[in-house]
Order: sequence, then C-alpha cells, then structure tokens
Amino acid sequence: MTEKLSAISSKYPKIKTRSVVFDFEKRTVIEDYKTEIADKIKDIDIAILFLNAGYARSGPFSMISRMDV
Repeated sequence: MTEKLSAISSKYPKIKTRSVVFDFEKRTVIEDYKTEIADKIKDIDIAILFLNAGYARSGPFSMISRMDV
C-alpha cells in the first residue's frame, strides 16, 4: 500500500494521500468505523475515496446462495 501512495506522491507532489487499514471482518460496530476511519481522515478534504473490501466463496457456482453472489 505504501508503495502505491509513494508512487502517487512522487508523480503528483501537490496531492496528499493517506492510507487507513481497517479489517471489516473483525470490526462490525459503526462506532469502530468512526474511531478507526473517520477520525483518522477528518483533517483532510477528500476528493476521491477508494474502498477495497470484500470476500469470496469458493465451490461450484450452483452451490452458492443468491446472497453470496
């Protein structure tokens, strides 16, 4: 992650970047989101936000429920 932020900062030195790591599997209470994410970015004006969270099921497609697709 810091590699990508360093590359962006080098190419666009006027743009501020920040990375916040948050485990959505372990932290499920909205108050955690506030203290672990919002409080860490409240001092910056955000123009673009990239979220990268997800999970996957493996196995035959026909065995995966509609909720998991």
